[in-house]
Amino acid sequence: MALAAGMLLLPTGAHADLEAGRRAFLAGEYPTALREFRAAGDAGNVQALFLAGQMLVMGQGVPKDMPAGLALLERAAATGHVQAAVTAGTAYAYADGVPADYARAFRLLEPAAQAGDPHAQNNVAVLYHFGLGTAADQVKAMAWALRAERQGLLQAINLRQEIEATLTLAQKSEAMKLAAAQAGTPGAPVQPAPQLAEVPAAAPAPTPSRQPEPAPVPPARPAVATSPAEPRTAPPVAAPAPVQTPPATAPATPTQMASAVATAGEWAVQLAALPDRAEAERQWRAIAQRQSALLQGLEPTFAAADLGAKGVFIRVLVGDYASRAEADAFCTRLKQSGQDCLPRRR
Repeated sequence: MALAAGMLLLPTGAHADLEAGRRAFLAGEYPTALREFRAAGDAGNVQALFLAGQMLVMGQGVPKDMPAGLALLERAAATGHVQAAVTAGTAYAYADGVPADYARAFRLLEPAAQAGDPHAQNNVAVLYHFGLGTAADQVKAMAWALRAERQGLLQAINLRQEIEATLTLAQKSEAMKLAAAQAGTPGAPVQPAPQLAEVPAAAPAPTPSRQPEPAPVPPARPAVATSPAEPRTAPPVAAPAPVQTPPATAPATPTQMASAVATAGEWAVQLAALPDRAEAERQWRAIAQRQSALLQGLEPTFAAADLGAKGVFIRVLVGDYASRAEADAFCTRLKQSGQDCLPRRR
């Protein structure tokens, strides 16, 4: 009887394959990791499907294969995995390695937006704004942009302002009511960030640019703006900037991550800047959960910055670095995992 009880504690099936895949990935044995993840995914492990899909989409230690990777991500998304839905939906919206498919992008991104992902919310707002994959609806576009903005996604501010400028007072009121109603709608649970290491997360949501003439032809790939700096008063950039895909690099080991944090210094890494302290703290908790592999053990500093006419913003800072180079190095790791940041002198 004791032997039988002990045997129940042994990892089996999909869980065993997932753990074997994690060990292989951290050891740099990427083909083995991919094989283990795919086996676990085929056995029903959704997180393994997501990790295998990310490896193929990003070319993480294996040949990049967008169609195969997206197929795995869509399988995970069909079970409610929000990160998988955002990654796949963004690829189809941006025509990133596959032909643009805006209807497919919308089908993937809308459930993730309903589940509360701010990048998905901003992307859905863009699709509604330009009428891509769904009928153009500026009220819904503003409502989704507003929800993303309220979660601290700074690029949503420009989008919301651009849409709002086209609406009547009655339409603005309707959009605000719709945003509040959406916020009260329970969505699918957001899946936790992968604990494997630094498989880059989904590409951040786009910031729309104004187009001279609306046309059925989709706009050029929108500019990505994930800067944690305070919002600017300048209008959106007229010409969209290309999205730079983070380079596929081997994951940082715990030792490397620990050595990246200096014991003392005048430099820090800024993760976000929000006009409200409570929102800044909430945003920190969300970022810390998504980036637990890199941020575990780090305590944030909430620093007020008076920006004059723009108001007072609370900056979320981590780390104590002796030089700009050290802060840059840690910020680079964060960017490779999907979290934008910038070095900031304290």
